[in-house]
Amino acid sequence: MNDDQCEKIPLRSRLAHGVWRTLLNSPAGSWVEHALVWGGHLSAHQSWPGQGAAVGEISRMRAGQSLIATLVGGIQIVVPAIPEGVALYIKGRYVEEGTVQLFHRFWKPGQVFFDVGANMGLFTLLGARACGSTGQVYAFEPQVNLVRYLERSVALNECVHSVTIVGAAVSSDHGTHATLYYAANREGTGIPSLLAHDWLDQTSGMRVPTVSIDGYRREQGVDRIDAMKIDVEGAEMLVLRGMRETLQATPPDLLVLEVLPESLSFEGIAQGAHLKHAPTAATPGGVSEFLAAYGYEPRRIGQDGQLGPTYDNAALQSINWSTNVGFVLPGLKTTRPDIFALDE
Repeated sequence: MNDDQCEKIPLRSRLAHGVWRTLLNSPAGSWVEHALVWGGHLSAHQSWPGQGAAVGEISRMRAGQSLIATLVGGIQIVVPAIPEGVALYIKGRYVEEGTVQLFHRFWKPGQVFFDVGANMGLFTLLGARACGSTGQVYAFEPQVNLVRYLERSVALNECVHSVTIVGAAVSSDHGTHATLYYAANREGTGIPSLLAHDWLDQTSGMRVPTVSIDGYRREQGVDRIDAMKIDVEGAEMLVLRGMRETLQATPPDLLVLEVLPESLSFEGIAQGAHLKHAPTAATPGGVSEFLAAYGYEPRRIGQDGQLGPTYDNAALQSINWSTNVGFVLPGLKTTRPDIFALDE
């Protein structure tokens, strides 16, 4: 970090980094790290002072190494020592608690789950545990480095036979290639996209293979999908356009999509720069309108994992940050009332 960058970091943050750097580099550093993980799991639902600094310092010290994050229930994920991976290592869970709980309520043994944008594999591994040896999970992830970590995690959890890892980006085109854009500093893994957003490096993307859901299902003989999670950083419409046949013939009972607001901007990602998503990025209204043609209605996901009231157009337009939305067919409330809130 150069002097100009240091000057832009608040004094309190610099002090916190200094404290954690001293503790983690001390003779008792390994014990300090174990204590952080222990305390992090105990306070998994809360943030504590200096948490970001601790994550940053462990990421810096362990750069290039692998960590094993242990989740509630004993599932273990092999993660790179980058901020997202270290945060999972310390806390034992992602921030998408409501979505995790929703899938826990929904999944049953023998089901088929598509994890589109699997990233480090949280939903892939949770789905494999819940759907069991008679079920099947398909994990789609275009980032080569994360595919390797995901393969190790699947082996570690002994679910090789129930998880199929597809190292490709899901799009509307099948069997071709596309450019995957990364953040300029490449310190994180959660924001690469097939769309050239302002916060990504638009000059040095990586060519990756693409598959469509319809094309993949035909080639692999997958006759149904019970549930699907789609998190592809604004490229959701590309995924949906490539699964029209699936939505028409064998629609999944539950779709969970991360949607970006109508007008998204970031403050602070690039030293306070005002950054917007690509003009072609999926919007809540656009995704909802597309899926409405196939009978789906958008519903809120509660922190307890229950599906709440439907979103109307005004509510969709008021979404001001990336948000997971549950899309279901109306009949699901009759067949699976257990995933709906009683007072919705």
